[in-house]
Amino acid sequence: MAPYFPPWRRRAPQPKLGLEVITKNIAQNPPCTHGPTVCFERFFVGGKSRKFYACSACRDQKTCPFFLWTDQQQPKTSRNQWLQKIKDSKPLRSHQDEYRRLSSLENVSAEERGYCTVCNMLCLLPSDPDHPPTPRCSPETIITPLQSSQLQHPSQLVPLKEASKCEAQYLFSKQSVCAVLSLVQQLGATKLLCVGVPSLHEAIKNQDTKICATSMLLDIDGRYRSFFPPTSFVRFNMFNQHFFDGTRAKQRLVNFLTGHNKLCVVCDPPFGARVELLKETFSFLTDLWRQANNIQDSNSENSSLSVLLIFPYFMETQVLGNMSELTMLDYQLEYTNHQYYTSGTKKSTKKGSAVRVYINKPNQVFKLPESEGYKHCKPCNRWVYKNNVHCDACNGCMGKDGSGYRHCTSCGRCVKPSWKHCDKCGKCQVQDHKCSGGIALTFAEAQKQQIATTCHSCGKTGHKRRDCPVRKGKDEQSESSPPKKAKRRKKNVPSSATEETSQYMNIIDDILCK
Repeated sequence: MAPYFPPWRRRAPQPKLGLEVITKNIAQNPPCTHGPTVCFERFFVGGKSRKFYACSACRDQKTCPFFLWTDQQQPKTSRNQWLQKIKDSKPLRSHQDEYRRLSSLENVSAEERGYCTVCNMLCLLPSDPDHPPTPRCSPETIITPLQSSQLQHPSQLVPLKEASKCEAQYLFSKQSVCAVLSLVQQLGATKLLCVGVPSLHEAIKNQDTKICATSMLLDIDGRYRSFFPPTSFVRFNMFNQHFFDGTRAKQRLVNFLTGHNKLCVVCDPPFGARVELLKETFSFLTDLWRQANNIQDSNSENSSLSVLLIFPYFMETQVLGNMSELTMLDYQLEYTNHQYYTSGTKKSTKKGSAVRVYINKPNQVFKLPESEGYKHCKPCNRWVYKNNVHCDACNGCMGKDGSGYRHCTSCGRCVKPSWKHCDKCGKCQVQDHKCSGGIALTFAEAQKQQIATTCHSCGKTGHKRRDCPVRKGKDEQSESSPPKKAKRRKKNVPSSATEETSQYMNIIDDILCK
């Protein structure tokens, strides 16, 4: 029989007001199998918040169940369990040994070679001494025959991961690859750093394009170790700057960055990625590039990398709020295996793909292809989609979703053509929206509206929690004041959490470097 709890002892769930990412000292956070975790701060009603550690790469705890409140100490048994998981996740063979198998299989026929999707390795058929079958291996799990074109384009060979909350993999169409390479060519870049863009790296490596450049792929998927040499592929987590092969992999990246000023970084992260973490990654790569080329002046014209970020247009506010140096181009990128952003599918959008390119160069520099429906707007002095209409009142082409926006004089801005101005709401809305102007709201709706218009930290209106003066004052005071000493102290515990984490990370570095 379930125990009875009186009403005064029941704990009602508190409404959650969102998350913020703590980007300071990520390398010192407790690690999981994907590298150091990320510290998040969860906000609740009443100005309360609590911080916790979670996986940087997976948003689903079923895939990576690491979770730890920052005000709690990680038990020793839990640390040992995660240390064992990190050891077990390390590949049995080195990157060089896995790539050597590719050269040994190139001389045999397509029927005599295969790829095991369970062991994630190339193998000889019908038997291979280096591939002992596991209980899960079967003829159905081995892809064969393997043509030479498949070995040159592994992204079209290995099964793609489509879990939206962990390592989702979507490949650019050939037209989109050509468009991105055209932008790189207009930048004059001679080297590309492809962060999570294997299809672009393959096009350059196999000389499928006319652009004269070399590239290196940084990706979290370790299966590409079998197809790309260590000099052109490094297993890397773009959310915490973690190298899965230790300091040796970082040195290979430094060698690639050395001696080249015209370098371009192309990044295609999952659409659920936190932009704050991507900003830290771009800063990390920029600092690494400056150190490799001994660039001291950070304010000069040649002291910044060219960055191409692939992200949807509806994330423009988050992108520009964290990286104000970026601007959004009007070109629509498409994928080959996405249900919404692939033309010709049942669920594809009628107005075109929502994927755009954010770049840290002026839009006037780039020319978009006229054959694909793009035109040059003389007042804006940039290339836009053919349906865009220039607005003299807003002084620009304001369309973003592929439709021509119209100007609303009451709102004083351009809106979507399907929207209509609502006098009760005082702004343009969708035609079948639920108007709250003259209708009595329920308690839940009123609470939701109050939460949306007030600061989550102090409860006042007029600013968001990021700009809260009360919170900034508390942060400055906590940084200036010395940390409080704990009243109780357990035995066999390091003097500080930082020392304990550094010792733990040293053990992991020893594991990766072996």
